[in-house]
Amino acid sequence: MRKKYRKPPFLSTEPNGPPTSSPMPGSPPIPGEALPISQSVKSGAIVTQPASSSPISPINLLDRAKCKEIIQIVSGAQQEYVVYEGVSIGDYMYIMNRLGIYGHQKMCNRLSYFPDSARLMVSSPSAVHEAVLSAMLGNLHTILDTIPVPKTTIDCLTMSANTIRTPSLRGIPDLTLMICTKGGLVGRPVWVMECAFSQSDNDVMRKLRAYAQDLPDVLVIGKLLIKQAERYRSPGSNASIAPRLRSSPLMTQLEWTSHHGADEFSQIVVDGHTWFSLSSVEIHVWIRQEDGSKINVDRLDDDGYAVGTLYPTVNLDGINNAFRRGLERIKEAILLELAAGADREFFDSMAIWSPPDSPVNITSLRNGLIYGAWTTAYQRYAEWHDTLDKKPYNGTRGRSRTSRRRRTSRNHLEQRD
Repeated sequence: MRKKYRKPPFLSTEPNGPPTSSPMPGSPPIPGEALPISQSVKSGAIVTQPASSSPISPINLLDRAKCKEIIQIVSGAQQEYVVYEGVSIGDYMYIMNRLGIYGHQKMCNRLSYFPDSARLMVSSPSAVHEAVLSAMLGNLHTILDTIPVPKTTIDCLTMSANTIRTPSLRGIPDLTLMICTKGGLVGRPVWVMECAFSQSDNDVMRKLRAYAQDLPDVLVIGKLLIKQAERYRSPGSNASIAPRLRSSPLMTQLEWTSHHGADEFSQIVVDGHTWFSLSSVEIHVWIRQEDGSKINVDRLDDDGYAVGTLYPTVNLDGINNAFRRGLERIKEAILLELAAGADREFFDSMAIWSPPDSPVNITSLRNGLIYGAWTTAYQRYAEWHDTLDKKPYNGTRGRSRTSRRRRTSRNHLEQRD
């Protein structure tokens, strides 16, 4: 490793974690490989920040140089998935304060921090991630909008960027359903979901455990698991398609997809390169039991858990049933709020209300998946094309031109002699 890297790569403590070898400077990162923080981060790479050799102080430890490098990365271009280890609470507070000063609310990357393990996760939702969740969010919003209670009394808000702060996690769930009272002054999360696409399934499960443990009112916890057939790799500047596309303007998404059908979304290959590949899409849901016990997201064998598939086959019967049960739990929670307020008029109306038999709109979810897959693929192409367009010559071509100049100069001198 070159001396410019101040710290050696950190070996992740996760099972099957990233290897400790570091890529040569200038080479594209290997997916899953631990990179030094000072190296530029490619979209989709996993970066682990070296842990400090000294014990982590929960408050006082602050490494300003490390924090500034993290801030520079997370406030810049989108990062599909980046992980830093050994980030103290002091580091995290400094990072969040600085990001707040410079407009953190406008940042495209989302941060999740685990104080106990000093782990900072950075992810940027992709189009396929967002589109399916947005369809799910829309389904829930449409159903909850039929609840016969004035929104000034009790309102159910569906949100895609709501910050949750608990003893073991500071983060932003991909989907949150809040029950709000007192005209919106008080809100409590009762339904949270995460998507595992660019994030690893292990890291998403870590978040779900934190929600189950720390959110006292949560009634439903869900996970959308989108598995890629192969991890995406940018074609780089030396690919066979680079010379041709370098001389052509950036295609619009309509032009780029004009020779393909919507059903080809699972394996998107354009100009000989795979821009997106899909293996399966699963939905997992855990429901709080009637006895009020906390959800255990590691239990997959009781009636409080359901799993269904959206791809390659569509089988969402169990998810439809789980969503209906979750909405029934929300109905019970609203009835308790109304009973406490002694408002019998709204209580009776709410008692009659019931969710639909099939809360999940399968067509909407599938359309979201198709749109998200093609848009994710196109965004990868556009990002690569923009990057390539800024490089007039790649390293190999630059060296060959230099060699030709040297040979020409040497031949010229020999002729003069």
